[in-house]
Amino acid sequence: MSSAPRSVAETVAGSDVEGAAGAGDPWIGRVIAHRYKVVERLAEGGMGTVYIAEHLTLGKEVALKTIHPDLAGDEELAERFAREAMATAKLEHPHVASALDYGRLPEGGAFLVMQLVRGPSLHDVLDREGRVSWPRACAIGAQVADALAAAHGVGIIHRDLKPENVLLEPRDDGSELVKVLDFGIARIGDDVVTTMSTRTSGHRLTRRGTVMGTPGYMAPEQALGEAIDARADIYALGILLWESIAGQALWSGETLTDIVAEQLGGKKIAALRETSGDPTLPAELETLIGQMLSRHPDERPESAAVVRDRLRDLALRASVAGARVTPPAGLVALQGLTEAPALPAASPPPAPDPAGEAWRGGARRTPWVLLGALALLLFLGTGIYLWRASPPSPEQDPALMREIFERAQAATRAEELNRQIGLLLHEDSRDLRRAASSYILDYEPADEVPDRIRALAQLELASGCDNLRAALEAVREAGDPSLREAVERRFPLVWRRGMRRDLYRCVRGQVGALLDAWQGAAAESE
Repeated sequence: MSSAPRSVAETVAGSDVEGAAGAGDPWIGRVIAHRYKVVERLAEGGMGTVYIAEHLTLGKEVALKTIHPDLAGDEELAERFAREAMATAKLEHPHVASALDYGRLPEGGAFLVMQLVRGPSLHDVLDREGRVSWPRACAIGAQVADALAAAHGVGIIHRDLKPENVLLEPRDDGSELVKVLDFGIARIGDDVVTTMSTRTSGHRLTRRGTVMGTPGYMAPEQALGEAIDARADIYALGILLWESIAGQALWSGETLTDIVAEQLGGKKIAALRETSGDPTLPAELETLIGQMLSRHPDERPESAAVVRDRLRDLALRASVAGARVTPPAGLVALQGLTEAPALPAASPPPAPDPAGEAWRGGARRTPWVLLGALALLLFLGTGIYLWRASPPSPEQDPALMREIFERAQAATRAEELNRQIGLLLHEDSRDLRRAASSYILDYEPADEVPDRIRALAQLELASGCDNLRAALEAVREAGDPSLREAVERRFPLVWRRGMRRDLYRCVRGQVGALLDAWQGAAAESE
């Protein structure tokens, strides 16, 4: 597949996409659902076509995905297509290409409107460049793992993670924003088209098989048709990392049967440092990838959040040491330092982050964004000042290198905490609020979490009348009327008059009194 300056925000479910000019396409110029005008065909695959469309009211370009007309009457496909739309829409996350709309077509079939992502896929980058540096691979992999952690937290397993499904959108500061595609991907029994990228031979092989997923990236248990969990995605991410750094396919088989046989046969994986020819590759990274590629799920890292944090640390270390690397989480590389310091002793990783980074609420989240930005600027300002005042070499002042690294780590963790607080305060989904609450209550050091936020997180997770009463009292004692909307989201049936069903009768009076007091305080302040 050739690269294009504008990559679609979603590959066509069931196969890789092939570029197409769209000449004579009857869809060009058509208006879908009275609001999306199709302007250009981007890609076509075995199950559907992806177009660029313009929202007629907003004037915004989007990606519009359709099912092929000859498959439009297939109810199973239509149901899976709808499930894909719902799964993607459930993931409000900066590293997931968002679903914006879904609907049925008059002639049958359906359409899915996606965020249009402008940038090449990781597959395109590897075809063009051969391989990427290990710091860049860590920065990309950390963002992919962050998206997986968010998906796993709401019960979504990707099942088809591969370089084609990872887009790299360039940003003004020179970094790359990763977008993961095809969450909740749908497949159709024996008619599924599966693909594999073979970088050793320099060409792509497309094979027709009977498996759900892509041979070469599926976990062994997935290839066997056994039950899978989130660790299957961790295995796929391990392959993605290995191939990105090595610059070649992990498996050497020329057919689907050969590839699966290599995976299930326990073939010994070649040493990544020797294969890549990069003597600077950290042993920690090679060990992590080896764990991710374990034949047995129980031997892999326990969650995508754990993988994300370890990859972030490795990318951050390279950034502090001045390596040429896309700065993770917006960090700017401090140039001039030539060698990476030893990683400090690992601290317990934070709880898995199923909630993700995307907040809702517009201006309501601005204070938390500013806090994260200020923390980041403070770290960068301090580090650059120290470096410019007396540019050391690692041999001269390894303590300074460690200090800069630890401050960068702290800034990254502070940003993550602020994102989780924003989810707790503004997210409509109860599942995401509860996941954020768990993260906040498990956060260390605990004294970095404001008391009022901790009280709200406890309220979100509380069950039973006694626990609810105690949590509400803690929120009341915090004395912060700005928590009102969050409390209302927690008790959606308490204060609405005329509702016949009241799930929280035992705290109705307590909630009502709290909300009335806050409303009175707000009126007085005005």
